[in-house]
Amino acid sequence: MKIKNFSKYLAIFLSVTLILQTFVSVVYATEKKTQPQKIISFNQLEKDQELSKIKEVMEPMGGDNGASMSKLYNLVVFVRFKGEPEYINDKISGAGDITPLCLIDNTYNNSMYSLKKYYQAISNQKANIETVYLSASDKDFSSFELANQRGYYAPKSKINPDGYEGSGEWRRNSLVIDWTTKVQDAINSGIKPCTVDRQTINFADLDSNGDGRIDSITVILPTPDPKYAADVNSPLWAYKWNTSRISVHTDKGNLISDKYNQTSLQNNVKAIYKEPNGNSYFMNPGTAIHEMGHVFGLQDLYTQNGNAYPVYFMSPMAKYFSPIVQFMTARERQAAGWLDDENIKPITQAGTYTLQPMRDSKQNGTMAYTLELSGNKKLYLEYRYSDDKMVNRFDCNPEKREKIYNAVGNEVKMAGLRKSGLLAYVVDMRSKFPSNYYGSNQLEVIGLNYNTKTDAPRTVGETISCGGYTIDVTALTDDKISFTVSGDGFASNTKPIVTDVVITSPTGTGFAKGSVNQFTAEVKGTNLTDKSVKWSISGGNFKSGTVIDEKSGVLKIAADEPENTDIRVTATSNTNTSKYDSKLIRVKKDSVVNPVPIPLTGTVVIDGTMEYGKTLSCTVNSRNSTQLSYQWKRGDANIGIGTTYTLKADDIGHIISCEVSANDRSGKISGSTTSKIGQALAHVGIYVYQNETQQGNQVTLTATVTGVNGEKPNGTITFKEGQTFISKALDLVDGKATYLWVAPSAGKHSITAEFIPIPAGTGKNYRNSTLTETFDVGKKEQSKFNLSAIGNKTYGDSSFMLTATGGSGSGAITFTSSDPTVISISGTKATIHKAGSTTITATKAADSVYGEISSSTKVEVSKKTVTIKADDKLNVKKGTSLPTFTYKADGLVNGDRFTIHPVMSTNAKDTNALGEHVISIQGGTLNNVENYNINYVYGKLVIVEGDESSSNGGNNRNSGSKKGSGGGGGGSSTAPKKQTVNQSTGEKSTATTKLIVELKPWVYKGIVARAQVSAVIKRTVQNADILWKIPMQYTYSIFELTRINDKIIFSIFYPENVLKVSEK
Repeated sequence: MKIKNFSKYLAIFLSVTLILQTFVSVVYATEKKTQPQKIISFNQLEKDQELSKIKEVMEPMGGDNGASMSKLYNLVVFVRFKGEPEYINDKISGAGDITPLCLIDNTYNNSMYSLKKYYQAISNQKANIETVYLSASDKDFSSFELANQRGYYAPKSKINPDGYEGSGEWRRNSLVIDWTTKVQDAINSGIKPCTVDRQTINFADLDSNGDGRIDSITVILPTPDPKYAADVNSPLWAYKWNTSRISVHTDKGNLISDKYNQTSLQNNVKAIYKEPNGNSYFMNPGTAIHEMGHVFGLQDLYTQNGNAYPVYFMSPMAKYFSPIVQFMTARERQAAGWLDDENIKPITQAGTYTLQPMRDSKQNGTMAYTLELSGNKKLYLEYRYSDDKMVNRFDCNPEKREKIYNAVGNEVKMAGLRKSGLLAYVVDMRSKFPSNYYGSNQLEVIGLNYNTKTDAPRTVGETISCGGYTIDVTALTDDKISFTVSGDGFASNTKPIVTDVVITSPTGTGFAKGSVNQFTAEVKGTNLTDKSVKWSISGGNFKSGTVIDEKSGVLKIAADEPENTDIRVTATSNTNTSKYDSKLIRVKKDSVVNPVPIPLTGTVVIDGTMEYGKTLSCTVNSRNSTQLSYQWKRGDANIGIGTTYTLKADDIGHIISCEVSANDRSGKISGSTTSKIGQALAHVGIYVYQNETQQGNQVTLTATVTGVNGEKPNGTITFKEGQTFISKALDLVDGKATYLWVAPSAGKHSITAEFIPIPAGTGKNYRNSTLTETFDVGKKEQSKFNLSAIGNKTYGDSSFMLTATGGSGSGAITFTSSDPTVISISGTKATIHKAGSTTITATKAADSVYGEISSSTKVEVSKKTVTIKADDKLNVKKGTSLPTFTYKADGLVNGDRFTIHPVMSTNAKDTNALGEHVISIQGGTLNNVENYNINYVYGKLVIVEGDESSSNGGNNRNSGSKKGSGGGGGGSSTAPKKQTVNQSTGEKSTATTKLIVELKPWVYKGIVARAQVSAVIKRTVQNADILWKIPMQYTYSIFELTRINDKIIFSIFYPENVLKVSEK
């Protein structure tokens, strides 16, 4: 539950006041695309210093504890209202004389349906919540007495004259101050938390993840009194909030309070339940479980008005069953860090899939699938099984479980899931923790006939249709569900979608003359292969040297740039140019500062087969330095240097990264393997021997297994002919297993040797592998026969000859390639065609005496490395035309060439800015590009002083038509002239101007009530005299509301030819 309705009063207050007090002025301000922004409740009581420690945190909270926590402490504080007697040790008649203290302990710790057992199950045994207690007395358990009577915290009425009128927020804050003050006093007096059986807990243990905050506090109020009815806006309602008013010094440092839940005791014997087959009593834990979900970052899946549609009972964060709370969705468990990529996997192609049911015990493997949808959404699929409590006691259908009775012996008519099946729901992936609270359905269960979603899971014969996918359930047991996925949804889920561009650094707005400043931006979206941006600026004097590199984002401010000059820096997505972000900076009057180092930029790419024994290579594309160093890493451990790295056994199961630094640049860039390193495939060999002493069809089968670098993995060999087993599993001894076999007949037989590694010792480094060979029974085995060593090759290598040695008899020797598109063979000549791998086999045919024999080896053809370097242009005279840019391509072979030349550009607008400038190079179309690793190397343009006679060309810009150099070895192009486009209207003009309308002073802590005031602002803009020359459509182009000092400002765009700058 969250605090409600105050934002409504804030909006009314802002709207009325803005109409009366708005004034308009023209200023410049930071511009950014409008983003939805939540309203923080405005609280007049925060003028009080004590209340500054109380805050409400709106969504998302961030799930700050759940992912890494093995044990979390929940500190319970009992309170009672002024004048009410102590109650927590009173015996509850009719419920086995249990006390409220023990009832709470059962509900939170001990019952099989307790909060503790629930979160152990829902977290896949990763979260263990232990509830402990803080007493008002160190002698026995007692509650904290509040300063006010119960009616003080309830709405005013005839029977409650002491209640509040209007919003109860002031009284809520008073309640928080009251109980936190008393708890702080108890802590200061030396009282420590303890369990029900009085085992003391150190305060330091209440901070499980070391963030300096108490994990969770639960405040328990006495049983509700119907006389003081509470609604969702009442201080007596159950909710989750934050307060930092409690602090305690521990041996690990200072510890403060943070998240807390408020709930009420229930001592109505009809609402106290007896655990099946036991004498343990417990309350409905639903409220506690829901509010504890907020501690882990989980959000409400009902709306502000309490509507649980469209989730209902598929998650207790929407609506929970009583007294046994159902499971949460896999997406919520994933967001909290309890399920990971090994548990939730994407479906990328049509086919048949299976899922295990969601169990209340520890699970491994795949537990849910996802399908990509448009609009940054995914379709989640999980198996909810309700027909057996041994599978999941929380999701079990009440009709399939033992009966539960309340304390007076009445059977409880429980609700629950109505059937087992495949649950499907759509999730908006733009938020880590989905929330439906603000009216936008970020998690939506699909498929139902019943309005509580209890029949939403689809069973055998039922279909789910969503986003172009069709999912048909084909089989269902208590062990798994099978279903097929088809449809045209797969065709559309790979389209790159840019949702936002955000300038991430620097964070300041004032920059010194002569400084060099690195700007960075993040492109957000899905299926993005290109997250680069194009940088540009407006304002500043580029003739004096104020420029930004459009690729690297390095902004140089001229030393003579006038102070207070405004410069707008813009980052535009290269994937979708309609998505951008911009930042307004101002030149400070500070003296010239030393330039900061230019950061290293580029894209790190790791190529190679990601398995033990294979070699990975690291290349850096679009880099701005050639002086690179490479550090290979496994997690935080350094494991190798250089551009290549051969994978070790210790790398199996890990992501490998390469961190790149440069001698002449600052910072580091890195790239990682796209998947974890896998086990190697061992080489299996089969040898068949039939000597003179063996009778009839007796033959000796020998299999050898060789691993990486000659390693002999431990495991077993099984011989088969077709699907018929010839032998049992034979242990490998020194990499070899032998079996005497009597063939059923003479002639040709195809024998398969299957290697199955043992998951220990060297065997754990390998996966299963097989080899099938055909030989003649009844003929002699040839002597040892070997294909001569070939070695690895590189694309572009010349043809080579194949030879083989050994063998017996007169049979001819032939050579074959498993993939002729990589290497083809004509006679004994092998020719390389492209990068890849193939197996080359030499076969010596059978003759009248000897059987056939063969020998194979795998050949890797590596990609050819080609360096594309922009030529340096040195000693270019100031005031002359920009030179034609050229490049050289070093390493192209086989007549390969660029059919479209790479693009070269510089950050120099003309030759008036003295000094060194970068000539960047990238792109181009190279035929047979799949056979190359391309390294782009930037060049440099050096502009020097020229004589007077050459200065007249200072404004001459060479628009530059591209030129080719005739082949693959090089080419040229000139810097293109840029065109300014109005980002708001899309109109092209020679410049754009931005007008800012200023409103004051209604800003609360930097957060603007944007939606509520936008209409008022538009009316104000239209009526403002200063805008009388601007056509009406531009007054609606509101681009951002933000805060400067104590003023609200917003901006609009319009072409310069609508209102000249001089006319403002």
